Amino acid sequence: MTDERTTNGRTKILYEDDAYVSSFKATVLEIVTEGDKKAAVLDVTAFFPEGGGQGADTGFIGDAKVTDVQRVNGEILHYFKGNLEAGSVYECRLDFEKRYDRMQNHTGEHIICGLINKEYGLDNVGFHLSDDVITVDLNGYLEYDELLKIETRANELIAKGAKVNILYPSKEELKGLNYRSKIEDLENVRLVEIEGIDLCACCAPHLDNIANVQMVKILSSMSHRGGVRFTMIAGKRAVDDYALLHNKAMEIVKLTSLPKEKMDEGVVKFKEDIEKYRTQINELKETITAINMVSLKERIAGNPDAGIIVYPAKSLDEIQKRTLINEGVLKFEGIIMVVDDVDEGNASFIAGRRADASGLSLKDFKEKLMSEFGAKGGGSDVMIQGRIQIDKEIKDRLCAL
Repeated sequence: MTDERTTNGRTKILYEDDAYVSSFKATVLEIVTEGDKKAAVLDVTAFFPEGGGQGADTGFIGDAKVTDVQRVNGEILHYFKGNLEAGSVYECRLDFEKRYDRMQNHTGEHIICGLINKEYGLDNVGFHLSDDVITVDLNGYLEYDELLKIETRANELIAKGAKVNILYPSKEELKGLNYRSKIEDLENVRLVEIEGIDLCACCAPHLDNIANVQMVKILSSMSHRGGVRFTMIAGKRAVDDYALLHNKAMEIVKLTSLPKEKMDEGVVKFKEDIEKYRTQINELKETITAINMVSLKERIAGNPDAGIIVYPAKSLDEIQKRTLINEGVLKFEGIIMVVDDVDEGNASFIAGRRADASGLSLKDFKEKLMSEFGAKGGGSDVMIQGRIQIDKEIKDRLCAL
């Protein structure tokens, strides 16, 4: 360890040696103003500034809320909301639940990527730790099954446990070490060592033993720029995800009445049944539409000079109503309105006419529906749709149009 490595500008960095510091006292050395933002420079900090694909810690300096932490021009700036005074000493508190979650996930990622590097010789060339998942880019391709084998091996190692050490090798010592994420600047390199598993340059806080990772889970993978991008979670995130999936799986088991070992077969059969019933429903809809078409055409034939025909229909969806109108107006000059056949309640309607038809315009008809019947809706010059509140009187008046 060197003083240069554990100090950034005027600020002593506590998490470099002890990532479990969650509260500490610090003196505000300076308040920096950037437009409408304020940031404090502290003499000592355990807040991790954003870097290396990991977000900044949050928490409090006294009663002031720390919303972001950044390295800027050789200083660690703690952006805050509230009031702080330069020269004053404050009790500082991290949102340690968030910190610990990130430590679990970042250490879990080191295990996975360390094993990938040893097994396949691939390097991590992209890393982002969000509040939901970890995204990793590799400089070569792996099948999802290969990633799952790495996951299995990682969880076996987590169950056994291994110490995590923070190393600060000298420039000369560094030349003899084989580590991941090599950087050009060999001065003050910080290495995270998982004993017997991985050695990687990293600036972030980590767990002290991989047993505390609890478990890791690969979520997905896809080809990306000649390599592979995969997502993963670890720690409490992975435990919670397992619990969620288990509960959902048990619901499927109940629905399919099959043992969990065969629930996938039940889901496949359920999907096949849905497709079969969907086909049957569509065939029935076509039959119902055809029956209504015959009835509508009889209404048109009996009233060829009518300006408006209101056709009440039971249980027709929007497509069926439009089909009736589009075919009905082919040999009819007026407006056809298809409305739900209800005696009382909220009913949907669609009304249409040919673009070249004479007589009452659809715009005037819409205004009539709105002013006289309280309908609501809109549309074009050839088709409108909306809803109308129906009672027996309104139904009789509509049918008399």
